[in-house]
Amino acid sequence: MMTTTKFTAGDMFPAITLPTLGGDSVTLGQPQNGADWQLVVIYRGKHCPLCTRYLNALETYKAQFLALGVDIVAASADSQAQLAAHMPQLSVSYPLGYGLSIEQMQALGCTSLIRAQNKKLIIPLQNLDCL
Repeated sequence: MMTTTKFTAGDMFPAITLPTLGGDSVTLGQPQNGADWQLVVIYRGKHCPLCTRYLNALETYKAQFLALGVDIVAASADSQAQLAAHMPQLSVSYPLGYGLSIEQMQALGCTSLIRAQNKKLIIPLQNLDCL
């Protein structure tokens, strides 16, 4: 049976700090800019055009989120070079962390969604060797 991490109310968010292209770092789950909450978006990476559209669309809501006390951070397993190559396609001002490890993605409950013949398979990362 395949399992994955699922957060419930009161669970501690994993302590994950990632580098950003500016030479700084960002800690997932630690709100910035005076916000009380943080929206953490884990995206597939440069190779995903849907992710690019989503990240750009999310930027248009940034001020509204901040007005509600929520800041935004996004992260992926992309390398520094991949994120740098992706930046010309992105119009975002919120932090983008890079270099998520498989262990960090597992701690966050990330899965891989595979669509084949009109069926969806959600496969926990720890079980990708079954493919």
